[in-house]
Amino acid sequence: MSDVHWVRGFLRAWIVCSAVWMAAVGWGNYEAFLPQPPSATSDCSLDYKNPEAAGCKWSTIKASDGSTYRIQAPVAYTQADLADIAQEHANARKAARAAAGAMTFLPPLALLIAGFVIRWIIRGFRPVNPTL
Repeated sequence: MSDVHWVRGFLRAWIVCSAVWMAAVGWGNYEAFLPQPPSATSDCSLDYKNPEAAGCKWSTIKASDGSTYRIQAPVAYTQADLADIAQEHANARKAARAAAGAMTFLPPLALLIAGFVIRWIIRGFRPVNPTL
């Protein structure tokens, strides 16, 4: 009977499970990484091709992080209002990306650490072979 290489087998199982996990989470959270322009109000997004009909206009604004947004907003909105909308959108996208990254990488890392801890605990129960 051959020896079983538990460590190598569990490490390979962890690699496969981690890859499947990352693919599944990436598939579910891909919207966080797509460019999605913010809209100031829902009224402006009703007629995408003719915003003037809803009393809206297209404006290009730059957020403080360097992102440029083309925002459809009511004509009464000032540049400061549009800058606030762009900044809120940039902050929300940054938080969504951070959450998606944490959800993708932290569970496999925690599982790997738990495996090493369990291996360390089990090795503590092995008998010691004293040399005489």
